[in-house]
Amino acid sequence: MAFTLFQPGNRITAGRLEAMCGLWTPYTPVWTADSGTTSIGDGSIVGRYQVRGPTVEFSLRLNWGTTTSQSVTTSNWSFSLPVAPYTGDGNTWQPVKAWVFDASPGARWQLAGYINASTSTITALTANADGGFLDSQEMPSQTAEAASTTSIQPGNLAWANGDRLNIWGSYEAAA
Repeated sequence: MAFTLFQPGNRITAGRLEAMCGLWTPYTPVWTADSGTTSIGDGSIVGRYQVRGPTVEFSLRLNWGTTTSQSVTTSNWSFSLPVAPYTGDGNTWQPVKAWVFDASPGARWQLAGYINASTSTITALTANADGGFLDSQEMPSQTAEAASTTSIQPGNLAWANGDRLNIWGSYEAAA
């Protein structure tokens, strides 16, 4: 993939302008766990991304449905990326943002995550409060940002219909 968009003396064309602006392209992220199984069922997982030069911007959303399931209780979730990340110069972990919405109390938690460039996945989602990994059955202790004023303790969030996980960020693409 060549990243030179414009050089002095080049003509501005529709293709070059499009490359500089970046168009959002849909992709379907793959949801996995480091042990056990995951199934989207009647839920949905959607993503989109755009490439501008060597930079990839992306967002994805996991919407839990009535038949969405997973069989993991101590595993970490991972989500595939739309474009392979750059792995040179020791650049193997790049941060991303995320949030979880628990539909039953109407509460949200902000998370941080990382792009694992060696596996081309987003992984290690953690809440800012205690650094615990987001696994299949627990949310780390943290005060909700919305309707609920009580803290969710580990094990109190059972993923259910209407719950959502949003992840977004940017990273350097492999050349």
